[in-house]
Amino acid sequence: MGFWGLEGRFGRGSPSAAISNFLRVPVPVTAVALILSPVLCAADDLGGAQRGPPPETAQIVARIDSEPLLTIGNTPEDALFRVTGVALAGDALIVAEWSSKTLRYYDRATGELLRTTGGEGEGPGEYQVLGSSQAVGNRLYTFDFVNRRLTVLDLAGVVEKTVTIQPWGGYPYPDVQGVFTDGSMLVASSLQTPVGVEAATVRRIPWILARYDSTGHFVDSLGHYLGGEGLVVPYGRGGAGTTRWPGPFRLEASSGVLGDEYYIRDNMEFAIPVFDRRGELVRELGSGASPEPRAVTRKDRDLFRELDGVEDWERPESYPYHSTVRELNGLIWVQQYHYWGSPGERWTLYSKQGERVGEVTSSENLLVVAADGDVVAILRRNELDVETVELRRLVGWR
Repeated sequence: MGFWGLEGRFGRGSPSAAISNFLRVPVPVTAVALILSPVLCAADDLGGAQRGPPPETAQIVARIDSEPLLTIGNTPEDALFRVTGVALAGDALIVAEWSSKTLRYYDRATGELLRTTGGEGEGPGEYQVLGSSQAVGNRLYTFDFVNRRLTVLDLAGVVEKTVTIQPWGGYPYPDVQGVFTDGSMLVASSLQTPVGVEAATVRRIPWILARYDSTGHFVDSLGHYLGGEGLVVPYGRGGAGTTRWPGPFRLEASSGVLGDEYYIRDNMEFAIPVFDRRGELVRELGSGASPEPRAVTRKDRDLFRELDGVEDWERPESYPYHSTVRELNGLIWVQQYHYWGSPGERWTLYSKQGERVGEVTSSENLLVVAADGDVVAILRRNELDVETVELRRLVGWR
C-alpha cells in the first residue's frame, strides 16, 4: 500500500510468532543494517449518528446504505481518473486526483465544485505526480513520489511547507506510508524496477521501513517486509522487467499509520501487529480470535491458468483473511477479504485499545476511504474503470 493507497494474508499465534514473519524476510540491504524492533498499535473508536466517536462500550452493527447521498465524478465535465485520496473536512469533500494533479473541494451537501488547488509543476503546491493525500488533524499531507516531496497544507489548501524525503539504505524510492500526529512520518523505500529477469516469474517487492521527523530527516530504521506478489515479465535488454498483478489471493504485506502508532499487515496472518513510533510491539488486532482459513477450490485455481509454468510461484491453498486497514471515525476498520467477483463487503471494527467493538457490512463491493460520524465516502470503479466518489449513510450507526 503506498502512501494511504486507495486500492492483505494472515497467521495465527502469539505476537512474537507474527512478528517473526517480518524478521526473516531475506532482503538484500546495502549501506545499512536493519535493527528490527516491531511494535503494535491500538485501534480507534467509531463515530455515532453525530460527529465524533461513540462510547467505547458500544457494540456497533451498521450497514452502508445502498442509496448515495451525493455522487462526484459521474458527469463528463467533472470526470475523475485515479483518485489518490479523499477527506471529509467540515462542510467540504476533498478529492485528490492523479490525472489533473489537483485537490478538488466540493460542497458535501450539494456536490458543487467550490475550488481546486495544485496542478502540474515543481513549485510549492504543485506536483509531477499527486500520489496520495491524507488529513491528519487540521492539516492535509500530500506526497509526490517523483519529486520525493511531502507538502503540508491547511484544510483550505494553503501550503504551509514542503519537505523532501531522502532515500536511505540503498533503496532509491521512498514512499510515505502515513503521518503521525506530531508530523513525523512512516516511510517505506523500495527498488521499483525488477532486474535480472530472464523469464516470467512471480516476485514480491522488498520494502524497508523507517521513521522520519517532520523536517524529512531519517530518525530510525523499523524493519522490512515483502509487498505484494507480481508477475514479472522481461522486456528490453539488461534483464529489466515489468510487473503485472496475477489476480486475487496474492500474497501481500503492507504498512500504515494509526494515530501515533503503525501496523504491518501480512494478509496470510489473521492477527495484525501494531507498534509505537519507536518500533516496539504494543498489541495485535484480532489476537486469539483467528478463524480457520477458507480453502481455495479447484474452480478458484482456474483463475491462475495464465501462471501455469511460471517460475517461483506456488498456487495458494487458502484465501487471505483481510484486505485493507484504515483509521476511520476514531476506530480501526479491517476489511475482510473475499473473492472480488462476489458481492458484498464486511469490516471488523476495533477500538484504540485493540478491542473488537463491532462491524459494518455492505451488499456491494465498495472501498471506504473516509468517514465523518454516520457518513462515509466511498470510491467506486465500474467495468470501464470510470471512478466516482459517493457519500453514503451508515444505517444503525450509534
